[in-house]
Amino acid sequence: MNRLRGGRFFTKLDLADAYLQLELEDDAKQLCVINTPFGLYQYNRMCFGIAPGPAQFQRCMDTLTQKLPGVAAYLDDLIITGKTEEEHWTNLTNLLSTLQEHGFRIRLDKCEFFKHSVEYLGHTIDKDGKRPTAASMAALSQLPRPQDLHQLQAFLGKVNYYGRFISNLADKAAPLYNLLKNDVAFTWSNECEQAFTQLKNSIINATSLTHYDETKPLILAADASSYGLGVVLSQDTDQGEVPVAYASKTLTDTQKNYSQIEREALSIIYGVTKFRQFLYGRHFTLVTDHEPLTTIFAPGKNIPTLTAQRLQRWALTLMGFQFTIRYRKTSQHGNADCLSRLPFGPDSNFDRIEQQDNKEYPMQYKSKYLHHLLLDTMRLDRKLSKINTFNVS
Repeated sequence: MNRLRGGRFFTKLDLADAYLQLELEDDAKQLCVINTPFGLYQYNRMCFGIAPGPAQFQRCMDTLTQKLPGVAAYLDDLIITGKTEEEHWTNLTNLLSTLQEHGFRIRLDKCEFFKHSVEYLGHTIDKDGKRPTAASMAALSQLPRPQDLHQLQAFLGKVNYYGRFISNLADKAAPLYNLLKNDVAFTWSNECEQAFTQLKNSIINATSLTHYDETKPLILAADASSYGLGVVLSQDTDQGEVPVAYASKTLTDTQKNYSQIEREALSIIYGVTKFRQFLYGRHFTLVTDHEPLTTIFAPGKNIPTLTAQRLQRWALTLMGFQFTIRYRKTSQHGNADCLSRLPFGPDSNFDRIEQQDNKEYPMQYKSKYLHHLLLDTMRLDRKLSKINTFNVS
């Protein structure tokens, strides 16, 4: 949906019988067989229910729309925008021509044309940005409390889907996540009820997020508390810093044992990992309220010799990004500080990668140290030093 920035007019298209519009290759037809009383039959077109179906269809849509400006697609739902009516008409006709050329048909009764706002993937999209739809919020307000773990996981999944709209999801979610632990019985307490109600209200009252604009300067603010990380991706506009997305996570038991400077550094790594698609390949401003990190992570400077290995590893990670790091007082760092003190929940993918890196880096560091030790020892031997000189040359 980041391709919709600057748009003031919107059209939404729905493809008719989406999967059935893709013809299968001969090899694939042999794998898609239906068993009937009259014998085995092969599908000629992609059928519903096969595992790779969504990914293959999305890849097809991405290929068709990647060169079309103002067009985004999620499976069989397409959205088109334009800054003016003329531009919108041009973008729409280009897409329709492409669909016709490749034999796709649309379902006219489910399409909307030239609207100032449309509902798309559970969001209301307009010129100002995106926000949860009124229908989703109405349904959420009437949602009964979960009766078992499966219902609780479904609720937290919905909260997580809209979590990027909330700058203060709070430790409200902590009592609910506690119920997901293996050694905790599912007992709905007053604390859980309060957390459930507050989470619903937080989403219902959520503010809009602006469309990502690659022409606007990007700002990544990161902060850490003793139990959570919080990051805010913003754009610098004439109206000040405008949020594009929020993210927060609770710390694992291992991460809670990190020193404060390591937790602050981890929040930065979490931020660049979470928003890599926006940050990689372009310059941005990195904001922290932990001043020592402005020296350790300063671009173009050598990492201090006595820096802990974990910080050295993270400094190497940041070398792949183009940024300017800036210190901001905690009193002026409320957007990220609030998220770190009120984290939403764990991020299993990030924590798994971080745990793996913790294991691998010491081995790489040790291997590099032994390599240099071996070279230094070889130089002390007259014959081996000649061999080493010959190999290097």
